[in-house]
Amino acid sequence: MITDEERERILGSEIEAVSEAIEEAVALAIEEHRRLGNSIAVWRDGRVVLLSPEEIPPYAGKSRSGR
Repeated sequence: MITDEERERILGSEIEAVSEAIEEAVALAIEEHRRLGNSIAVWRDGRVVLLSPEEIPPYAGKSRSGR
């Protein structure tokens, strides 16, 4: 039987992995918008602001070995 501590440790590492995957997916989607010449909407100072493709910073990437 798995203890509560073991369950929390396992879930914590799984949550971290899922969070990293989501962040990577969002970064790739934003990069795709930039490459295709599409604007994106961001929340800045309490308002929605549209960023032109030129204003979107290029995606630097994350190596898979860094995980």
